[in-house]
Amino acid sequence: MPAKPTAPRTPSPASKATSASKTSPPKTKTPSPPPKTPSPPPTITVFVSIYKPTDSRDPCHWAIFLNGKGASDVILQVSDDKHGVGYYVEKPMWGKFPQKSGMHKESIPVGTITAASLKTAVTVINSTPVDNKSTTWNCQAWCVEALDALQGNFGFKWSSSARSEVIKKRQNWQ
Repeated sequence: MPAKPTAPRTPSPASKATSASKTSPPKTKTPSPPPKTPSPPPTITVFVSIYKPTDSRDPCHWAIFLNGKGASDVILQVSDDKHGVGYYVEKPMWGKFPQKSGMHKESIPVGTITAASLKTAVTVINSTPVDNKSTTWNCQAWCVEALDALQGNFGFKWSSSARSEVIKKRQNWQ
């Protein structure tokens, strides 16, 4: 015998109330946390490193030390040619620390540069010319001139009072 077609059931008012209670309440959105403030780019501290003179008649030797906390550490300096040619800019000394020298006297933090600009900053510093005509120019003057050349570039700015502190230590005699 064929089955009789049945009419669709209409839910009773009581079953409507029950089915409504079975559905979950509308979801409320949890507010998302505020966006994180982007962290500043990694920086490298710039120092003027001062060394004791090898001869008491000479001024202290100065160099620029970029402390990259590892493989990015580099010492930049000028040397005086012993054969009478004059000052010249030495090749960068990567992976070296001034404090390891027995002649190291002190290192003065003077500012920072961004880690991303390290190699370009080294190029700018090492491009700072020497002055073999002046009788008072030396490695100390070169350090100040090289850092002045960085001012406003690569994130470098002399830190508050650092430039005047360095200038006070400058020995203008040879």
